[in-house]
Amino acid sequence: MFFIIFIILPATKLARSAVSQLAGIPQPFATWICCNGDFRVFLVFAVLCVVTFLIWYPFIKVWDNKCLKEEKGAEAELTKAVEREGKDILKF
Repeated sequence: MFFIIFIILPATKLARSAVSQLAGIPQPFATWICCNGDFRVFLVFAVLCVVTFLIWYPFIKVWDNKCLKEEKGAEAELTKAVEREGKDILKF
């Protein structure tokens, strides 16, 4: 961060206050403002979203399958416990 604020920004025409104000604007619009209103920014943003999804999808799918397996195991244990308790309750 130090490098960007004190080394890069003085070499450009952007003031520090202008860059800090862009932090509160959603990403594709902030990039659009920095690129002087070039509409292609939205196309690049959409492509990057698709690429990010394709990269992360296999990992999320593996995690989801792991969680599903844990839930099924917990459900089976709970069913067995309820059946045992039900038999004990009938004996009581």
